[in-house]
Amino acid sequence: MPKRAFRAALVLVLAAAAAGVSAAEQLTPVDPSRVKVGGEIGRRIDITVRKNLLAIDMEDDFLRPFRQKKRWPFSYVGLGKQIDALVRLAVHTNDKKVIELKNHVVSETIKTQLPDGYIGIFGGGRLRVWWDVHEMSYVIFGLVRDYEHFGNRAALEAAKKAADYMMKGRPARPIVVHVSTIGLEQAFVALYEATKDKKYLDYVNKGDGLENWHGAIGGHAYDYMNVCHAQLDLYRVKPDEKLLRQSRRVVEFLTAGDGLVIDGTCSLGEGWHNNQVGTGKLGETCCTAYLIRLLDRLMQIDARSLYGDIMERAIFNALFAAQSPDGRELRKYTPFDGPRHYYQGEKSSDFKRDTYCCPNNFRRGIADLPGLICYRTSDDGLLINLYTASSATIKLKGATVKLRQETDYPTSGKVVMHVAPDKPATFPLRLRIPRWCAKARVSVN
Repeated sequence: MPKRAFRAALVLVLAAAAAGVSAAEQLTPVDPSRVKVGGEIGRRIDITVRKNLLAIDMEDDFLRPFRQKKRWPFSYVGLGKQIDALVRLAVHTNDKKVIELKNHVVSETIKTQLPDGYIGIFGGGRLRVWWDVHEMSYVIFGLVRDYEHFGNRAALEAAKKAADYMMKGRPARPIVVHVSTIGLEQAFVALYEATKDKKYLDYVNKGDGLENWHGAIGGHAYDYMNVCHAQLDLYRVKPDEKLLRQSRRVVEFLTAGDGLVIDGTCSLGEGWHNNQVGTGKLGETCCTAYLIRLLDRLMQIDARSLYGDIMERAIFNALFAAQSPDGRELRKYTPFDGPRHYYQGEKSSDFKRDTYCCPNNFRRGIADLPGLICYRTSDDGLLINLYTASSATIKLKGATVKLRQETDYPTSGKVVMHVAPDKPATFPLRLRIPRWCAKARVSVN
């Protein structure tokens, strides 16, 4: 390391050892395109891309139903979730095949849009049959993601047209936690952020809508956390303490109300539960992915190490447990005792093994991982959240900082941090000390 960079790094590590993080501090994820990941987390990203995402029959399983529009009355594909995963994995990997596949899927999805704006799989009963609002909402969200990350104006225009169709055909109503409408609120908040058109916020906030939603812990866990997440997205647009209450209530239930099982996930038979049962339909993969995502958003707002502790446990013990060692097969449930099965679709319907909510939310969960490793702090420093072999390049205090972790974590607890600014700079480097670690030591060189 050059002498000037060495002197700057020395100040950084000492600051990391001495400084804490204010509860009011805001964090921002490091751009995933500037992060390279190794270790077990990197391996999972790699096999998900190579052995799962690129191995899927995208034409027959995902695009054909949208072209034909003959499904009735109970069916779900998850194309919007797939687009979201494709977009963000394309950003992170910069892999030519992933980018080409993303471009193809997005353009072909837009081609299926009807003149009135509908994008979906049903020939009749639209916006009234199970899953249709759910399906359309995630398609809108995925298209907005492509605009955000790749500047695809056609994707944004298609999303707006689909949202306008939904607002016309489905009048605004109070939030009901129900699987058939998951994703609606988050899609419309994202569309508002992209367009600044207030009608999209008004649609989800009307009456007892998103802004005023509250409810006791109960019912479908994935849907509940989805609405919590939408409130946290709204908080980014309209900061209001009441928008944080439900998400904090979830964490309180998980940690103090026995709602979190030992491997870091939650849900039994897709619903909230408060015991340590380890068998059966435990830990729906959708719930695991959304729990990790919820903790990430809370971390950005509150900067509490507790969120990173639960996140770490859920990633290594539950999210990764939903995937076969070779990456191809995925599970809907991850009990830590008794038989476990890979998802093969549903015989009673046309759900296939790569479609449906859990396989798609797993891929989205994997796409989240590069953004969970480190965050920029509000005082222009860094916070290390996940320990894994990795590197990141970040601009701080006018310097370009290369941060590299060498570790076999979680096999051992030894982590070596290499901090290399391109010129002398002083800024805090904060380290999350896991709750399982009774005694941590930080040394310099």
